[in-house]
Amino acid sequence: MNKKQLFVWASPVLIIFLLACSTLTGGGGVGENEAGGEENEIEIIKEPIRQWASTASASSEYGSESWSAKQATGAPNTTECADSVDAWASLTYADGIEWLEVGFATPVVPTQINIHETYYPGQVVTVEVRDESGNLQTVWQGEAYVESQCPRVFTVDVTGIDYKVTSVKISLDQSAANYWGELDAVELVGTP
Repeated sequence: MNKKQLFVWASPVLIIFLLACSTLTGGGGVGENEAGGEENEIEIIKEPIRQWASTASASSEYGSESWSAKQATGAPNTTECADSVDAWASLTYADGIEWLEVGFATPVVPTQINIHETYYPGQVVTVEVRDESGNLQTVWQGEAYVESQCPRVFTVDVTGIDYKVTSVKISLDQSAANYWGELDAVELVGTP
């Protein structure tokens, strides 16, 4: 193929390429848009991070190993509706509000919290998130009741929080069931 034949063959390919670039950028030329020649913005979509609690503390614990706050760390390991040594339980159910606070390895902007309730579910009355400065913000509040579905995953969809959080604090009012509510695991879903 001589230079003239190569030019005749390559010209239409070059024109098609330039037209395609113009179409992909949305307007009058490569890198331009219809609003006046500025480059288009690209929205970066961040994949959500799903993580289980890595640390835990509580207002009280039924035991130092069994039923302790650390039993609520990691993925769920209680699959039945039962009193389980592998879930957190407070020292007593008759002393008013009890709480469990779980921490996470990676701070995220929260979108969802999944609480695995494995014994007398429905006693969660407040869910709060703690920011990197230590401030708490309530993301869900309700009344205690006895839930018939057991075990269950209580899901809180989080809206209105645009900053990273490091932990989740869950408060229980066990007076509705007049018995222990047990939590096996807490999952935090959010964006980096």
